[in-house]
This record gives sequence, structure tokens and C-alpha cells, in this order.
Amino acid sequence: KSAQDNLKRNFDKFTNGILQNKMIDYHIGVISSWDSSERAHNMAQNIYGIGDLRHVKDSSGKIFNQRFITRNTPQSLIASTIDIGVTPYEKGGPEIEEFFSPLLSCLEKNGHGSVNENFFRENAQLVVIIMTDADDSTNRISPEQMARTLIDFKKGQADKVSIYGVLVNA
Repeated sequence: KSAQDNLKRNFDKFTNGILQNKMIDYHIGVISSWDSSERAHNMAQNIYGIGDLRHVKDSSGKIFNQRFITRNTPQSLIASTIDIGVTPYEKGGPEIEEFFSPLLSCLEKNGHGSVNENFFRENAQLVVIIMTDADDSTNRISPEQMARTLIDFKKGQADKVSIYGVLVNA
């Protein structure tokens, strides 16, 4: 929570470069970490499935019928959309944090009629920013496998994939 609060305080610094560059035609989507344990599944109160892009929302929590931010989205909605909060463990929050498995699911949910339809664009640069205070706890997917999957998703064009991490101390 303290790391997320710090990110909120510095969010303008985080986004200004993207927003001020008129040459970038961006799509910004937000997915959350996942916990595939039975405990989390039984306690889940989340309306989003694994890899589902979150809805765009305003600071009051009003949800829009839009799953990602574009240059046409009012800038005032960016920070509130990215602020997905923290679900405490007692309320079904993750015990085992997975962020590679939701990313894989996000890639798979991009076809016609899917929840993430029109988010990914064939010729666009794919930039993944992982914000976390933990390692992917499952060891099911190595960072190297994830990178290979992203490059394969962009049809082998490694120059079309960038991955960044905003890592905080646990």
C-alpha cells in the first residue's frame, strides 16, 4: 500500500513524457496480479477475470464502458484508471502473486468479441510495465519464457517489444 501511495503521489512524473509526446498513439491497459490458489478463488469478489483489462474509471469510481485509455480519453481518467488499489489478504487478496500468468491471459483475450478486443494493434510497439513489490511466486513461467512469448506475439519482431519494471522493496 505504501508503494502504491508513493506511485499516486508521483504519477504525473510517470505519465508526463507519454502524454506530452504528440507522436505517441498509445493504448494504456491495466491488468492486476493474480492468485490462482483455491483460497483466492473461493474468496474472490473481483469482477475481472485473469488477464481482463480493467475498465476506465474516474476518481469517484464511476466506470466507463471502455477497457483501455487512448489519446482521446480525457487525461483526468488516466491516474484513476491505473489506481486499482490493494485487496487485503483477509478479503481475498493474493497470497501467491502471479503477474506473468495474467499477462499471458491478456495476450490470449484479444480476438473479436473478447474482453480485450482492439487493445493490441499488429504494427504497434508493445510496452509492458510491471509494477510490483514481489516476484512472480509460481515459477511456472520464467522471465525468459515471458519475453519469448511477447516477442512471438509480435511475430518475432523483438524490436517491437519493451519490458520495464517499477520494483519496490517488499
